Amino acid sequence: MSKNSTLETALAECVALGEEGAALRGLVKLAIYLHGVDANTYRIAVVRMQAVLTAVIIETAVREAAGAVSRARKILSVGTKFEWEEIVLVLTIRTEVDAAASVLSAFGIHKSSLHLADFDDELREIARSKENARTFASALVSIRRNWSMPITNQWCEN
Repeated sequence: MSKNSTLETALAECVALGEEGAALRGLVKLAIYLHGVDANTYRIAVVRMQAVLTAVIIETAVREAAGAVSRARKILSVGTKFEWEEIVLVLTIRTEVDAAASVLSAFGIHKSSLHLADFDDELREIARSKENARTFASALVSIRRNWSMPITNQWCEN
């Protein structure tokens, strides 16, 4: 399969997911595809994305991202000691929103509009807390194994 047909497949899947009410997931899949392409293919992809992805899909993805961050922050608001599964879920949400943000940037929508700074501050506090540090590190290792793109540790002191 050529890179262009792979791009077309990724775009078609993104549009289909957007039309099914899973626009955020569609942008995440598109971001995963874009992670592995060269600069020329990326430029072509941005032009194709701007032609294919509707304003409704983009707006829906932004709303879904905001909702996902809100749900993750609610999880973090209910306690001070977290289970591994809770941290995995919250880190997965954060990673998905970050991946989608990389696609949204092609439409002039920047990460700052998703209000991730406060969320990252909360994650940083949890990652550095004595009661959660080991669990957080373990969850981060698991997340990294399951994603086909790099995840930067911006929450733990190295």
